[in-house]
Amino acid sequence: MSEQVVGVVPTLKKGKSFGRWDTYTMVVTDTRSIFALMTSAMIQQIGKEAVQRAKEEGKGFFARWGEQLKAHIGFSQRYMDMSPEEALNENKDNFFFNNDDIRTIKVRRKTKSRGGEDDADYIVTEFIVEARGKKFQYEMSSWNGEVYEMLKSVFGSRVDIGR
Repeated sequence: MSEQVVGVVPTLKKGKSFGRWDTYTMVVTDTRSIFALMTSAMIQQIGKEAVQRAKEEGKGFFARWGEQLKAHIGFSQRYMDMSPEEALNENKDNFFFNNDDIRTIKVRRKTKSRGGEDDADYIVTEFIVEARGKKFQYEMSSWNGEVYEMLKSVFGSRVDIGR
């Protein structure tokens, strides 16, 4: 039986420096977890394609803008239709772990400060993968039950949701 994509964890942001980050999609298969880097060129391309389709359909400015936003939000779902090898080989910076090598996946909601006295704090979801003796720490802007159920189905008790 060939390796199958089970689900995706979209928009995992890994901090770099000076407020910049790399964004990954975790493509979970029945045997591996592939971390696929989302490049600025990919984002620009899907935005252009969405606007072009909307233009061809005769949509106005705001409808085209809406289509562009939907394309960006749904970007990670395209991995559901790719083979795991295609996802891995899409970019030289993509990498994977065998699912057996993942010791734990921790998910925690954190409150962060924007820094200014008058600025409101905000909540992020911290997503930490411990594998091969290392921690890989990401931030997510959202978390939902579908992602949790998918991870739980693959990793079982190794998924730790902090309250």
